[in-house]
Amino acid sequence: MFKKLLSSLAKNPWKSYAASIGAEYIDGGFHSDRIIVTRQEVTVVVTVGTNQRGNSGFRYTRFRCSYTSDQSPYFSIKTKTFYSFKGLFSKKKQNCLPIQNLYDISIQKEELFSLLSDDHQFCMHLDALSAFKYTSEKDDGEYGPVFLPTEHQLCLELLGEIEEAPLLAAGIGIIFATVDLYRNHGLLNAEKSTVCY
Repeated sequence: MFKKLLSSLAKNPWKSYAASIGAEYIDGGFHSDRIIVTRQEVTVVVTVGTNQRGNSGFRYTRFRCSYTSDQSPYFSIKTKTFYSFKGLFSKKKQNCLPIQNLYDISIQKEELFSLLSDDHQFCMHLDALSAFKYTSEKDDGEYGPVFLPTEHQLCLELLGEIEEAPLLAAGIGIIFATVDLYRNHGLLNAEKSTVCY
């Protein structure tokens, strides 16, 4: 029985990773499997999606977390290409390269950019990512779940079906680091989001 369990985990990297960190794993059947990680009433949901363009498309791994806020702490950070560009914020601090040379960045409020770029945990997890798009946005789009006026989401998309534990950890970690930063600077409301992915 134990050998069968180990064999099952070995064949399913997500199931194995979820078990290793005490997270919930859901077999999606015909839909995407899920990893659900909860910490201090904050939940990160990991799924796989497909971006279909004509006769072709590509797969990507999504990390989503909904939160409540009376403010609009929105941002968008993504790699300019599918190549790996690492060390964005650390290089900014060392004045090595302007961050615009590496990433496409859109942040409405300059103080929010300063908070993100000066946060060690945020920078550490971001440095581990490549070929990604990370946003703080109003909702999950036209076909997503219903969001109340004060509900928003963090959404990280990584190119491909990510199975490597370090990348899964970095994806989940940057979501929690952002939530911690928002909470520490009064950008989060106390009430829990009701959004269900």
